[in-house]
Amino acid sequence: MSGIPRKSRVVGVIASENDLEAVLGETGKLIDLCELRIDILEPCSARLRDLATTLSIPKVVAVRDPVEGGLNQLSEARRSELFEEWFGLSSYIDLELRNLVRFRSLAGRAETAGIQIIVSLHDFDKTPSLQELETALDKSRGDRQRIFKIACKVTRWDDVKVLSEILEKHPETPIAVMGMGPLGKLSRILFAGLGSELAYVSVGNSVASGQWPADKFRLLLSELERR
Repeated sequence: MSGIPRKSRVVGVIASENDLEAVLGETGKLIDLCELRIDILEPCSARLRDLATTLSIPKVVAVRDPVEGGLNQLSEARRSELFEEWFGLSSYIDLELRNLVRFRSLAGRAETAGIQIIVSLHDFDKTPSLQELETALDKSRGDRQRIFKIACKVTRWDDVKVLSEILEKHPETPIAVMGMGPLGKLSRILFAGLGSELAYVSVGNSVASGQWPADKFRLLLSELERR
């Protein structure tokens, strides 16, 4: 990667009412954005929407597909309803690569409204090959610049190298990379140093293997930024 890697922005994952209240308090000072996991919040999402309006930091709205780790077994129709309900609060919308065609109307309206799209790819079993990631990156592109997000299981150093290489080969493309599993925590610090566009952290209980708590990650990130 030529030059100085971009500075990672820290995303706090909100998966409960307690998480939301924490981000409204001191924890909110540790993150740059928050991700609202609406698939997890769905049973009480209507009640929490008013509370979420008081959040001053940019909000990523994610209604995760059950195939890629979403909870509560939400149907495509229900996920679409929830995206519409939270549309007005969105600064970013996270759509799985597999669902881009199905939600292309939503993506188009969002980008027209100035809402950025995060195109995500999750693999809980392995790290895809570099060729597979390059193909996925090409499929993620739209008329406007989007963030390509990769979250996958890393069990050996070769997995970390593959994910590092996709960052290094595309220094001008906003790519967010995060590892899950045995080398997840180690890899997330490395990827932040290499210029991953986004770094996801927990503000309460972790919702993904490898996530750092917000305070610990921010401390480690500050050490990297002293270089």
